[in-house]
Amino acid sequence: VIYTVMMTDLLECISQEWTPKLTNRIWMLIICPLFIAMSWIRSYRYIAPLSVVGTGFLVIGMIVVLVYGFINEWVYVPHNWLYGDFQYLNIWTYPTYFGVVSFLFNTHTMVLPVEQSLKKRQQFSISLFFSYLFAILVNLAFGVITLLMWGVAVEDNVVLNLPSNSWIVIAVRACLVFELVLTYALVLAPVSDEIDTQFLSRLKGIREFSSTFSNDTSKSKNFIKTLWANKFYYLSSTIVRTFLVLLTFGVAEIFADHFGPIMSIIGAIAPNILGFVLPPLFYLIIMGRKLNAVEFVFNELIIVFGIFAMIACLVVSIQHMI
Repeated sequence: VIYTVMMTDLLECISQEWTPKLTNRIWMLIICPLFIAMSWIRSYRYIAPLSVVGTGFLVIGMIVVLVYGFINEWVYVPHNWLYGDFQYLNIWTYPTYFGVVSFLFNTHTMVLPVEQSLKKRQQFSISLFFSYLFAILVNLAFGVITLLMWGVAVEDNVVLNLPSNSWIVIAVRACLVFELVLTYALVLAPVSDEIDTQFLSRLKGIREFSSTFSNDTSKSKNFIKTLWANKFYYLSSTIVRTFLVLLTFGVAEIFADHFGPIMSIIGAIAPNILGFVLPPLFYLIIMGRKLNAVEFVFNELIIVFGIFAMIACLVVSIQHMI
């Protein structure tokens, strides 16, 4: 949903100079078939290179945003835009911030598959630590610099602060669009694969059309049964993947004008549960009576914190949308 809203906002900004009537909702309808086709890609062998190229486009876009800001906006930083009136910590907007951060750091769907594919899994924690540290430093630096450039007028999507009549800005937005398009399949793939593995894989055991071939040899009958079962499995998988894309686009159509709040809501629900509620809960269940009192209370506090943060993020984000 976030990918869809952000990408169509960028497409609307790019196209408004030539076709002002193409709103972000119309762009959703235009690009939906492309995303449906990309959801049918089942092999990470083809998805991974697309994701790498998309990340390259993202880096280019961030660099150009910073260069533009330093050239055109940095001159205003020494002025008093209003450090005096600026609230460095606003408790009422903190839940929205927490939801966005939770979305950023708790939605890495490829972490477990990467760990399981390593030959030396004991070294994974080191790689994970430095990757998170790098992500924290880059996002923190980018956020602080853009805040200094645009102040309280900074948008939820900072690209919207750039003027629409510059070819450089159009190039930045195009880079971000390519990044979102090329990485969409990677984001959707773990969910689709899990549905295929846990539910649809059972369809491969279906034995249809066997009576039609009652006079054939056993080997021939098994071949035909397997062939039809696999066809039915892939057809069902394709339908489910298409439905997932349509579902995300349907939700995006509803919340197309609320990029920041909807990101916070999504971050408050699934990533928050995955990052703060389920891990300590599973740990308590697995360890059971082996835990001492301090460990037990510590994990319980993490669960309570996750639930409280989820409720607070939902309430504040919904209020911003109303």
